[in-house]
Amino acid sequence: MNVRKLFAESAKSMLAEFRESAEAYSHAGERGEFREEILKKFLRERIPARFAVGNGQIVGASSPDSRQSDVILYDTNICAPLVGDPKRPQIYPAEGVSGIIEVKSALSKAELIDGLEKIADFKRLVPKDNISVRHGGMHWSGPREHPFGAIFAYTLADNSLESLKQNLIDHEKSLDDRGLTANVIAVLDQGLITHKHRQTFNDILLTDQLREQPYYVSEVQYKGATLFEFYAMLMNLLVNTQLEVVDLNKYRIPVERLGKHIVRNHDRLVRAGETARYRLTANFIDGVVNWCANKEKLSSNELNRLITPDHPDLSQRFGGDGPKVIYLYNPNDLPSPTMEMISSAVSGRMETPSLINPIFIEIDGEQYAIPAPYTEGNTEVLLGVSWDDP
Repeated sequence: MNVRKLFAESAKSMLAEFRESAEAYSHAGERGEFREEILKKFLRERIPARFAVGNGQIVGASSPDSRQSDVILYDTNICAPLVGDPKRPQIYPAEGVSGIIEVKSALSKAELIDGLEKIADFKRLVPKDNISVRHGGMHWSGPREHPFGAIFAYTLADNSLESLKQNLIDHEKSLDDRGLTANVIAVLDQGLITHKHRQTFNDILLTDQLREQPYYVSEVQYKGATLFEFYAMLMNLLVNTQLEVVDLNKYRIPVERLGKHIVRNHDRLVRAGETARYRLTANFIDGVVNWCANKEKLSSNELNRLITPDHPDLSQRFGGDGPKVIYLYNPNDLPSPTMEMISSAVSGRMETPSLINPIFIEIDGEQYAIPAPYTEGNTEVLLGVSWDDP
């Protein structure tokens, strides 16, 4: 049986439905939804059972932003939408989304850039951290696999695949991370724009391969075989993007964009005798990041030795240093606390500032320890927010 011929027939059917939608729906939004549904229906009938097709918003544990996407592909073994009512817009945790597809009617340069920016915004929601994965009795730890983003269009817009390829090349020059680009771009009944290895000429599909390997942008006019080629690459991306089980504990404490930084655990400060809740100011957080930029991180044990008084019973708790995971903000060289300093602090009369009782916050995904004396004068009240609010 000629599989390519079967897909060519499916492509003709999709194009016919696409053209009919122009007459059936006068409202642009309704036309767009119908055209997205054409592709979703095609995919639902052909992707492996463990994957599902949805749409809605994607949220990240380490980002205050969300990303609305036309087609969301997720692994049902590790991810499910966070909204139970299927009639409402669905919400998906970014770490469980295998990839997204931005659907375009006619792919102009403007529509291409719009799709590329949406894909980049989506990929930024996923943290660049190490994960642990178990497969049966095997255990593996290493960098997180990152999701993919594709653009699917029904037609060209008075342009060509070659011109779109050049538009993509120009756009990628502006990216600070090559992995943020689209993994594949398809124009039905025309062809694909992909990336190929500079030495082997093999396709480079996975996001982390785009980050690590030398590539060039390629456009191939597959014509009637375009849908099959797109489907084959999509299946490759789906089954080879290995995701970790979503840890919703990471979503328990929300993050906030404050100035030019994304912060967490910075807004639960209180003052003695007051019921108001305070947060650190944007200027102070910026100063913390700038001061720590040229400092080395400390391990948990190194930090504990600095913030814990020198006492035999306490110092015995700390073993080896371990990985360097946290910055200590200490521009005034505050000393480590003594037992007398702790007694004074407990009684409410801290006479000598020290590294006692730091607060721990997250800034742009990094951990910082900030001794309490530095927070004085660097907070602002959160109006209308109580301690019980998230």
